[in-house]
Amino acid sequence: MTLPVETLCGDPLFQLNLAIWLSQSKPDFAERPIFYESGFSIYSIGPRLVIPPDIRLKINESKTEYQDSAVPDMVLANDDRTKICILECKKSSFGVKSSTALQAKSLLVISGPTAAEVLAIGLRNHSQGVLAYLTRNDQVDALQDTLDSLISELLSVKIEVGESGCFGIGCNESSITIEYPENLKKIMNLTLESPVEVLLIEEGTDPRPLYFIPYDPSAFNQQSEDEQKICRRILYERFLSHILCKVGSAVIPTEVIFSIDEILSAVTFQLYTIWDDSPAKKHLRRLLKEFMMTVQGFLNDRLKKDVLTFKSGLGWVIEIKDHEFHENIIKQVSKFKPGGMDLEKEIMPSLFDD
Repeated sequence: MTLPVETLCGDPLFQLNLAIWLSQSKPDFAERPIFYESGFSIYSIGPRLVIPPDIRLKINESKTEYQDSAVPDMVLANDDRTKICILECKKSSFGVKSSTALQAKSLLVISGPTAAEVLAIGLRNHSQGVLAYLTRNDQVDALQDTLDSLISELLSVKIEVGESGCFGIGCNESSITIEYPENLKKIMNLTLESPVEVLLIEEGTDPRPLYFIPYDPSAFNQQSEDEQKICRRILYERFLSHILCKVGSAVIPTEVIFSIDEILSAVTFQLYTIWDDSPAKKHLRRLLKEFMMTVQGFLNDRLKKDVLTFKSGLGWVIEIKDHEFHENIIKQVSKFKPGGMDLEKEIMPSLFDD
């Protein structure tokens, strides 16, 4: 399934992966990796950021509604950590009375003078923070109006906030573009005039770049059911590719061991190691367990023996004793089709999630 480009621009998982690519040094697909060129790199993905106690006390005394903590999609920082960008991806704007607005108020406070303190990279006032939303072009004006209202509310009760603004994603016949206001350009040292072409589109092809993070449960409420299924299938296919690659390159005889962190790091190009969203990571571990148990049943049935077993403290293990078995296991793993799994199955938490 290929989404219309206009729809894709509003998909938060596409937005997140686009932001990741724009933080890389030499993405082949992109015209300009604007975050990398401005000196910013990824500090963290999905961290839970907590407002310092003294600021919380002040907000509580003002009777202002807010959240004690918030989980932005990404945090970018420059080399010396004197500038911090808290980046949040959004399908659409939101109202000042919504639950999302409570999150936004918290992020505005966190991106203020306390940014370095909250991230534990320096003392208060060490860094200049900015809260940037990444959304579709047609949502920028409404979202900026909401941010302006929330900022006015916080300033009226003497709560300091950081700079803020919106990156707008748009498209034309040949590319996806990003627009940004003058304040974001100045704070983030963006050298090019807005808008900037950041992703080339070839006619008749899927405009998605290679996703670093193919599946993010925190984006579910902003994705269609079809897009959720596509993302889960891609994740399962990456699991399978990693298994095939590792089994295929094994030196016989050997035990091939697949640890949970190893697999999830491999399929996210090592971003799993800096992904701090614990609920999302637990969900991925549940999906991995579901996938591996399904593959285990498939292989054990095909080969009439316990081929893939789980060993506590290690992970899943395949013992390969000879070349004949090696060839057979590769053949059977290749026959497994992730698309045949139930891509809508609800994966429930278990007692042994960790």
